Amino acid sequence: MSTSGSGFLDTIVGELVLLGGQRQSDATHMVVLTPPRRAHADRRYETLFVFLDLGGGGAGSLARVMLERFSLTYWRRGGTVTTALRQAINAANAHMLEENRLLAVSHRRRGGIVCAVLRENSLYLAQVGPAQALLAQGERVMELPAGPGEGASARQGEDRWDVGTAAQPARSPLGISSGLDIHFSHKYLNAGDTWLLTGESWSEGLPDGALAAALAYGGAEEAMLSLERRTTTGAVSALVVECVPHEMLPAPSSSVAQHEQSFGADAVAESESSGRWRLSNPLAGVSIKPGWRESLREAGLAVSDSARTLLTRVLPEPEPVPRQRRGRTGLATADNVLVMAGIAVAIPVLVAFVVVSVYLQRSTIARHDGLLTETDRAIQAAREASAEDARGLWEEALQAAQAALDSAPDDAQLLTVRNEALSKLDALDGVKRPELAQLWDYGVGENRCVAATTMQVYVLDPARDQVTQHTLNQARQGDGSIQPNLVAYRGESVGDGQIGELSDIVWLEANGPWSSDALLILTSDHKLLQYSLSWGVSWVSFETGLAHVNGHDMRPFQGKLYILDPEQNQVWRFLVTDDGFGPPEGYFPAAAPDLSTALDMTIDGAVYILLGDGRIFKFFGGEEQEFQPTGLPQSLVRPVALVSEGDVTSGALYVADAGLQSIVALTKDGRFIHQIKAPVSAQAGALADLEALSIEERSRTLYALAGGRLYALDLPSLPELSSTSD
Repeated sequence: MSTSGSGFLDTIVGELVLLGGQRQSDATHMVVLTPPRRAHADRRYETLFVFLDLGGGGAGSLARVMLERFSLTYWRRGGTVTTALRQAINAANAHMLEENRLLAVSHRRRGGIVCAVLRENSLYLAQVGPAQALLAQGERVMELPAGPGEGASARQGEDRWDVGTAAQPARSPLGISSGLDIHFSHKYLNAGDTWLLTGESWSEGLPDGALAAALAYGGAEEAMLSLERRTTTGAVSALVVECVPHEMLPAPSSSVAQHEQSFGADAVAESESSGRWRLSNPLAGVSIKPGWRESLREAGLAVSDSARTLLTRVLPEPEPVPRQRRGRTGLATADNVLVMAGIAVAIPVLVAFVVVSVYLQRSTIARHDGLLTETDRAIQAAREASAEDARGLWEEALQAAQAALDSAPDDAQLLTVRNEALSKLDALDGVKRPELAQLWDYGVGENRCVAATTMQVYVLDPARDQVTQHTLNQARQGDGSIQPNLVAYRGESVGDGQIGELSDIVWLEANGPWSSDALLILTSDHKLLQYSLSWGVSWVSFETGLAHVNGHDMRPFQGKLYILDPEQNQVWRFLVTDDGFGPPEGYFPAAAPDLSTALDMTIDGAVYILLGDGRIFKFFGGEEQEFQPTGLPQSLVRPVALVSEGDVTSGALYVADAGLQSIVALTKDGRFIHQIKAPVSAQAGALADLEALSIEERSRTLYALAGGRLYALDLPSLPELSSTSD
């Protein structure tokens, strides 16, 4: 299983400005920038793309100043990309607000901005107001940032392409308020992907679907030619960017574009072969990060170079010695007095600077040596400790090794010690670390659901009100670079009705009266749809028979459908009818325990219900069974989901704990088996913010949503453990 994209990408950029169908050279409303020399270290290997839409003519000077404010703020800010983008957009908006205060209300401008940052193979995008961004990956075109249509394929019909079907929400513009509604999006890219930035006033001259159609044919040049062919009147402008492997671009030329002079970009080349073109190289000047000793040596050399430079600039240039004359020599001029005074001040400063630098170097070396000594002591003590004292000493050894690695991350001996300590702790805590294969990144969100089948995985995203489908290969592996299919979304017309707000999904296999495998989709107004690979989406009769069914979780078992209803303290069971399900019957024959804080439910013959305080109820035949997790190396902290494998007496119960960043496996009577954590590698922390679980039992593949990312992993084998039978 592979993740989406890899390595560094370069870009080929086309700047298109058309007025009345004719190309123009004025592109002051958009820029492509690489980091200036004094950019913050966090911004060093990024490329910035900005398209600013201020409406009608006469805004060139305002656009230039706003883009200057934007770029200066962005390159100076550290932290995450989204944080820097937010601050930069706010800086540009603040200037526009100042300009608008000097104008009559009827003359005040409103604008939109869309900006993208390419960092390695990741695209970060932010948008405010009536601006627009489209991304083409393979044959799929999507609109960004996230909207109701994101994830939809570009569909061709009667020579037009549509991205999604639902209308985009209204976007508040720049220049009106300091409180901006900034929409963010993040995508992983591959070579060949193309994206386009434009504004509402710059795309009015295009027919419907022209932007998506231009991108669908692939490549920046083809997209620009397509837009030019479709433009006959009005003003059209777009920034078109095509991703290419780093090796494909030549070294930047010595010519410097107008935008480079204005904003300080270091690696931008420009030609006039086909409109305005840029070859951006975000890796200009990249070098291998040296070790800590090499860094200190380079710091010392830098100090000496700085001292030499300062003395060179302070001391006067050597002058030819004049022919000696007899008599009195002339007095020192005022300039010479100032020079000597400068030298007198500079020398102590330089001496202090060198002394402090040497002191810091020696302090760093001493601190590192101390950490090495502490690590050696801790690891020896842990190796010699008794079983009851081992845990604390191995934890101490791990902390010491990690602290030392912070100052020397490439030290092979420290890495070996760290891994030994971690391995010992994993053995004590029953930790398994299978490889995680990332299938997709859905970004920030919550309350998502996942349902798995033999060859497909489905995800319900309530924030976007859509269900997507990932298709796996014969090895049951996904390709994280392939856009998932859109199965259903809110507002879609099905039969004689429209789909409402989406609530839950389950995969129901053919069993008894239920004659075919299908994905069941529940809406918040308690209507039910089914999706099959053969017939698509259709309504299913769903007879609730109740005034209110506040369903929280839907689960299938042996052809029947169960819905957890915390508000009514009940689990409703729906039997299969000729054309659907219903009417409901209560699972509990008598009053059940308080389920008002129930989070999740799973069924394997018994019914398990997870509560918000971490307790797990188990019921069989409607009667509560004794179930108390035992043998846990650490108590559950923040459990969020659970799923069962096997039947009521075999297999395991898996509990996702976002606080522990692990998935805990229990026997069906609650005994601890092991826990699953992310590998100690680039995937460390991948299981933070766990959301949902689903198991495909034939292949024993677990699918987990964590931090917005969909992962697949092979479940570790289970030991031969007996379990009590109900």
